[in-house]
Amino acid sequence: MNRKEIEKQLSQITSDLLKDNGYISIVDVLMKMGKLSEKDYDSWRFKKISVLEKVICGNLAQINFIIRKIQENSKKGKLQSSKTVYMSWGKGSPTALRFSKSNDKNIEEAYSTHYIKPKGLKSGITNKDRLREERAAILSMVGQARPHI
Repeated sequence: MNRKEIEKQLSQITSDLLKDNGYISIVDVLMKMGKLSEKDYDSWRFKKISVLEKVICGNLAQINFIIRKIQENSKKGKLQSSKTVYMSWGKGSPTALRFSKSNDKNIEEAYSTHYIKPKGLKSGITNKDRLREERAAILSMVGQARPHI
């Protein structure tokens, strides 16, 4: 799959996730793209797999491209980033889970960040758009209230 195809697929998946969940997570995107199975995700959450990257299908360059595109598009879409700590499930004390073999702080943060739709905004409508619509509505009402001479 080339980068243009990935971008097209990402656009649809992230739009659906934002509409359905109100947020986008890298893990959800990877599962929707078929790069991470639910079984492998659950195994990681139950500490049967030490590092999530071990079970993600695709090379690291492709995964990094996906993460970068999600970050860029979320910034353009004015989504709020939220750092999320993924904790293990199951018996024993919950422990923080690792995404990467290197355990690099920036890589871990990139995987674990969720992108959240700000409250009060409909998908695809910015505050600027909303203000324009309100102003146009007010101007049309004011125009209608004036007596015609």
